[in-house]
Amino acid sequence: MRPFKFRAQVVLDLRRRQDEEAQRKLADATRERAATETRVDAASAAVEESMQRAREALESTAWADFHEWHRNWIVSRRKELAVQREGLAKSRAAEQLARQRAGDARRALRSLERWFERAWRRHQEALRRLEQRELDEIGAMRHVARSRAQGRIGIGTNRD
Repeated sequence: MRPFKFRAQVVLDLRRRQDEEAQRKLADATRERAATETRVDAASAAVEESMQRAREALESTAWADFHEWHRNWIVSRRKELAVQREGLAKSRAAEQLARQRAGDARRALRSLERWFERAWRRHQEALRRLEQRELDEIGAMRHVARSRAQGRIGIGTNRD
């Protein structure tokens, strides 16, 4: 019997590479989203800190220029926070897209792997049947040989 050869092996290898690439991209997108969340948290903390420092400055000084500077500083911190939140929304969307693509790649790979497994089982079953057939033939030949040796079956005679 011929050795096992999966006809779609090239496609299976391609799908495996696509799945690995999609999983890498998903991991990268997840890391980027986590880093963006950290930046948003830092920007949010900076806004809170600037608000606290402005309150403290308001209580301790009466200079209008100083208060104006703090207000401008708070506005710049809030703008930074808005930019970081926008980046977070984009990174979450990118992560979701990567997750979808990774899932699609995994499903495509699994379907080919199931096809491969079914073909492999059919091949193994055919090998098992062939081996059993050969063992049955060997057993039958031994039985005939033993029977001839004991004189139960003669060559060219029909005794039954």
